[in-house]
Amino acid sequence: MAWVRKTKPHMFLWRFVRQEYRNRARKDKKWIPFEQGGTWNNSFIIRAAVSASPAMVKQNAEDFARKADAFIMEIGAKKNKDDVGNDISRDDAISKLTEAFAVPDSKLSSMGDIMTECYIVE
Repeated sequence: MAWVRKTKPHMFLWRFVRQEYRNRARKDKKWIPFEQGGTWNNSFIIRAAVSASPAMVKQNAEDFARKADAFIMEIGAKKNKDDVGNDISRDDAISKLTEAFAVPDSKLSSMGDIMTECYIVE
């Protein structure tokens, strides 16, 4: 699915990232559009230094994933169902987000499939 404006879980993640980086997300008094935000590096988003160890990158990714999950749930998302019809647990969603945010050189747009897999917004 990738990174699609009309998909609410994707929009909720961009809304959270944009809020976290208000100054960087505003350019010439206009918000950076969704599509351009998708090109941001996840290492920038999770505040991982270039020389950070893999353990530090993973910790930053987990911290950011927890904050993102809390924000997304607070503004109205629900957990999606897994293949056998059970709700995806909060820990599983955070784990999937953490793994994806920690991938070197990944972009925010790479989070689209995970967001759709883990969250439903009605």
